[in-house]
Amino acid sequence: MGNGESLVGVCTAADDFDDGQWDFKGHAPHTEKNCRDGRVDLFGLSWSVADMQGWRDSMEDANLALPSLGEAVASAASGQSMARAQEWSNVALFGVMDGHGGHQVAKFCEHHLPAAIALRPRSDMPAAMSSAYLRMDEMLQEDAGLKELRRLALQTQGNGRMPRFTAEGMGCTCVLTAVTAQELVTANAGDSRAVLSRRGQACVELSKDHKPSLPSERSRIEQAGGWIEFDGPGGIIPRVNGDLSLSRAIGDLEYKDSSLPAEQHVVTAMPDITRVQRTPQDEFLILACDGVWDVVSSQGAVDFLRKELGPAETWASRLRSGELKGSDALAKLLDHCLSHDLGETEGFGGDNMTAVLVLFVPHAPARVPGVASGPFASQHSASGQFVGGPMSTSHGAFQTPASSAPAAVRAGIR
Repeated sequence: MGNGESLVGVCTAADDFDDGQWDFKGHAPHTEKNCRDGRVDLFGLSWSVADMQGWRDSMEDANLALPSLGEAVASAASGQSMARAQEWSNVALFGVMDGHGGHQVAKFCEHHLPAAIALRPRSDMPAAMSSAYLRMDEMLQEDAGLKELRRLALQTQGNGRMPRFTAEGMGCTCVLTAVTAQELVTANAGDSRAVLSRRGQACVELSKDHKPSLPSERSRIEQAGGWIEFDGPGGIIPRVNGDLSLSRAIGDLEYKDSSLPAEQHVVTAMPDITRVQRTPQDEFLILACDGVWDVVSSQGAVDFLRKELGPAETWASRLRSGELKGSDALAKLLDHCLSHDLGETEGFGGDNMTAVLVLFVPHAPARVPGVASGPFASQHSASGQFVGGPMSTSHGAFQTPASSAPAAVRAGIR
């Protein structure tokens, strides 16, 4: 069994989409979805991923679903880094990276963030995750990083866009959740989002969207010499220096002054961190890019998925039989968010869409046909007993509301 094993496939296009519908450029959306499903017996988890290019000319998102962070990076580690990686063997890592200006930085983070986290002590996960985000900006400027960006750019030549070979004018948001048997630790920079469903009664947002209009974000931007302009319908979309509609990201190096600490940059890669103790009431975790959250609220996504997934008490048996696949529910969510007319929706529902779903199954199901088992399947079984407790935050603490309105971001913007 290895981390790379999972059920991988291409989901069908939206059944109810009219093939005769086109955008103002004469394009139809790409509705095929790349899907993966797997499980982690140690924590009683079943995980799924689905992504869709949608109306965009190319796909700029990336994602992570690692049943064991330690196992995922161990093959490339040696010496002290090998020992450090082993500390992370009982941590699963899930994430979404939403690229802008190109897919290169998002893919770069998909490749390098796990190892950067695992180089730090497991005993301080918030510090490890924060330092890894900042390390990405450093690596993007090093010779090896520049070579990788060039290689990634050349892979997609011919899509009509002039490729970028540096991380100036290009970056990505990043939301990651590290899952252990006891807690969820979420790091977020940008406007992707992580949401926890607890019996559907309370929607717990594990991250906040970093928008330039937030008082704390605006203060940092202006103190660093930046400014905010508003555009879009009714002038409701705030943009950093009239450009970016988000205020934190990895990459976008033109906004990062090396004379300032990273957390003071106009656009900073420093993530906010939340820590939540797992409880028996936890149903599932969803991480998604703003292409989803532009259309549905956090509670709306929870309600939609609960309906598609059915009663939680049936998940184990239906996963075991193969009747239930989380990627099917995610595919329907993405179809639900897809605009059928970009003019009518003012661009909403036209972005790339990526979502990761983690089901908290009280008792790990037996091997699902065609779905990979996670690490420790033969050595451990999930007890289903988790430690309850409140949510805590660090590196920019904030109070999370029960739900939030859709982000005011139009498709086609950075």
